Amino acid sequence: MQGKTIFIVGGGGHIGKAIGREFVKNGGNVTFFSRTQSKLEDAVRGLHVEQAVDHTHIFAGDALKPEDLERALTETKARFGGVDAVVLSAGGWTLNSRKSSDADSLNAAEDHFRDFFLIPFISGRVALKFFEEQGHGMLLNMSSHAALNPKLEGNDTYGPMKAAAHLLMTRWRWEEMEKGSGILIGNLTPMIVNTPDTASVLPTPEMKAKAVQPRDIGRWVVDHIDDKSLQESTPFNCDVVV
Repeated sequence: MQGKTIFIVGGGGHIGKAIGREFVKNGGNVTFFSRTQSKLEDAVRGLHVEQAVDHTHIFAGDALKPEDLERALTETKARFGGVDAVVLSAGGWTLNSRKSSDADSLNAAEDHFRDFFLIPFISGRVALKFFEEQGHGMLLNMSSHAALNPKLEGNDTYGPMKAAAHLLMTRWRWEEMEKGSGILIGNLTPMIVNTPDTASVLPTPEMKAKAVQPRDIGRWVVDHIDDKSLQESTPFNCDVVV
C-alpha cells in the first residue's frame, strides 16, 4: 500500500484519527479533514515527525460545504497524486431516548441528522464526483451495528440516522455496479467501539479491552485498500453487550 492515499472526513475524531495514523504508519498518505484545527493538529501529533511532514495533510473545513470538500480533495490530489479512498467518519456516539427532555432530545436529533446523515450525504456526493473524474476510488462509510439494532436503549436517533446513511451507501453502490464504473462503496459496521464517547457504557477496563478498538478498524482499512471484492457491509464484532 505504499503511495496509497486516503481522505478522512471527521479526521479529528477518535475513529478517524486512529484510521489515519494506522494508514500513515504502514506507508500511506492521509488527509485529515475536520472542522476543528486543534483536533487536526492532535491527529498528526502521535506520528513521527517525518511521517507527519511527508505523508499527511490537514484541512480545516466544513463537511456541510461542498466547496470545502472539493478544495481539500483537489489539494490532496496535487500533493499525493490522487485519492484512493474517502472515509466518512464524522460525529460521535450519544444517547437519545424518550427519557430525555424535549429540548435535549430535539438537540440530539438535529446533531445526529447533521453528523450521521447530512454529512455522509454531502461528502459522499462530492467524493463520488471526484472519483468519476479520477476514474477510480473507494468510499467507506462508518456505519454501526446500532443502525440495525432496534432494541438498543437510547438509540432513538443515532441508529436511525446511521441506518439512513447505510441505506444511501447501498443505493449508491448499486448505481455504481450498474454503471460498471469500478468505484467501490461499502459500510463498516462495528459494534461498540472503545472511544471517550462510549465511556459511560464501557465503565471498566475489562469492557474497554473487549470492545472494538479504533486501531482495528484502521488496520482493516490498511489491509483492504486494494480490495476489489469490497462487501456492502463489513462487521466488526466484539464480546461486549450494552
